[in-house]
Amino acid sequence: MNFNEKTVGINIRKYRLYNELNQHWLAKQVGISRKTLIAYEKGYSTVPPHLYNCFAQALSTTAERLLGNINTTPPPPIKLINPIQKFYPSTSTSLLLLQKAMLAGISTLMFPNVALLH
Repeated sequence: MNFNEKTVGINIRKYRLYNELNQHWLAKQVGISRKTLIAYEKGYSTVPPHLYNCFAQALSTTAERLLGNINTTPPPPIKLINPIQKFYPSTSTSLLLLQKAMLAGISTLMFPNVALLH
């Protein structure tokens, strides 16, 4: 396996993680098994050229970027945290509290020693 063939699998993994996608979802979108995707990402198997565009479309990029022909890699993902999640890590709890606050028309929420401004 030469460098370019391995690069495709590595870049697929980078873009999958950047887009916060799991292997099961991506494999399903491309029409392969999760086991096959893992082999591509780890460089154990070569990605067939007819799948380049399928991967590129599912990963919101281009085949050229997956092939490594463009010297850019995806930036690290930016995690935006809802201020309520800092105190209530459960997504359902924080969303429920945020929804209640919005419905009540409250512009400032008070939590223990912290004011959350919008």
